[in-house]
Amino acid sequence: MVGLPRFRPRLRMRRLIPGAVVFLALGVIPRTLGAQAAAADEKCLECHAGAGAQGGRPLADYEQAGISAHQGLGCVDCHTGAAELPHADSLGEVDCLACHASETDVRGDTIRRYSDSAHGRARARGIDKDAATCVDCHGKHDIRGVEDPRSMVSRRNIPLTCARCHENNQVVLRHDIQAEHPYLEYEQSVHGKALFKDGLLQFAAVCTDCHGVHDIQAPGDTLPMAGRPATCGKCHITVMETYRGSIHGRLRLEQGDHDSPGCVDCHGEHGIMAPESGAAPTSRANIPNTCSSCHADAGTMARYDISTDRLETYKTSFHGVAQGLGELNAANCASCHGYHEILPASDPRSKVNPANMIKTCGECHPNASSNFVSGKIHVDPRQRSAGVVYYLRNAFIWFTLAVLVILAVWTAIDFSRKLRNRKG
Repeated sequence: MVGLPRFRPRLRMRRLIPGAVVFLALGVIPRTLGAQAAAADEKCLECHAGAGAQGGRPLADYEQAGISAHQGLGCVDCHTGAAELPHADSLGEVDCLACHASETDVRGDTIRRYSDSAHGRARARGIDKDAATCVDCHGKHDIRGVEDPRSMVSRRNIPLTCARCHENNQVVLRHDIQAEHPYLEYEQSVHGKALFKDGLLQFAAVCTDCHGVHDIQAPGDTLPMAGRPATCGKCHITVMETYRGSIHGRLRLEQGDHDSPGCVDCHGEHGIMAPESGAAPTSRANIPNTCSSCHADAGTMARYDISTDRLETYKTSFHGVAQGLGELNAANCASCHGYHEILPASDPRSKVNPANMIKTCGECHPNASSNFVSGKIHVDPRQRSAGVVYYLRNAFIWFTLAVLVILAVWTAIDFSRKLRNRKG
C-alpha cells in the first residue's frame, strides 16, 4: 500500500458541492419556475380556453403559444395586469417594448423607431385604431421568428400581412390612403412575380424593403424611404451609379431638388413592370407620355428655363407620327436622350451633344452623316426659329385660304348667275 495516495472524502465533497449547485440552478430551478408558470397559466385557461371563454371572454389559443417564439413565457409575463386574480375587465394593450425595447430589427434599427412611424404617431394621437401595432404584424399568441416560413413577417408573407389593412377598402377610404390596391398591383409587378412565382425570397423586394420595418413613413412625410432613389439602389446598384451621374440624379441627390425625377416617377411604385410590358410607363409606347409628365408641366419647366413643347414637337415629327401609327421601333425620348444616363446637350458625354449625334442617330440609321444630323430635332413650325419650315407652313396656309376664298367667290357668282337666269 506504500506510495498510494490517501483518499480524502472531505476534499472530494468540497469539489462536488459547486457542481451540484450549478446542476440545480440549470435543471431543477427552471423546471420549478416552469411548473409555477404552467400552474399560473392553468388558472388563466379556466376562463380563457374552451367552454371557459363564454360570456365575452377572449379565447386564448394556448397550443399556439406553446410552439411560438414566446413558448417559454407565461400569460402574466405579457398580460401583467392579470397577475392578481380576479383581474380587471380591461387589461389594456400588451407592452411589447417592456422586453424588446433594446432590440433591433433586420435592418439594425431599434424597434423604438415605431413611435415615430406613420403607424406609431397615429396610435399615439389616440384617434386612429386602424393603425397597425405589434400584434397586427407579428400576431398574438402564435408569434414566430422571422425565419419561420409560417411567420406573418417572413419575407414570403409580408405582402399578405400588409394587405390585411391596405387592401381593406374601408380603411383606405377612411384614412384617404393614396394607394388603393397596393397588393394587387404588387402581385402583378416584376417584384411580386419574382417572389410568388419564382420563389426568390432573398432577392425580390417586399414591402419592408421599400417602406421600412418599424419606421414606416407616410407619403407626405419628409423623404419617405419608398421615394428615395437610394432605396432602389440597394438592389439596383449599377443603375443607381449611372443615375447618380445623370442630370436628374445630380439635381436630386446633390442639390436636394425633388422636382427632378427619381425611380418611382418613371417606373411607378407597387405595380412596377418590365419595359417589355406594354402597360409599363417605360415601355416604348409610353415613354413620351412618361417624360412629358414633367417636361410638359409649365410651372416646373419655367424654373429650369426649359421649353414645354417637347412632346408636342415630337408627335409632329417623323418619329412621333410613326409611333402614333403603331410603329414602336420609331425613336422615342429614351432612344436619343438615354434612360438612366440622361445628360444636358452641353455635356460632352450626352447622347444629344452635337459631337455625338452621328453615333446616336446611327443606332437606327447606319448611314447617318453630318448633313443627316444637322437639322433641328424638336421643331415647332409655328415659331420663326423653325426657319424654312415656318415660312413654308405659312405659305401653304395662305395659299389654302386664298384657294378657298376664290372658290367661295366663284361659287357665289355662279349661283347668282343661275338665279338670274331662272327668274328671267
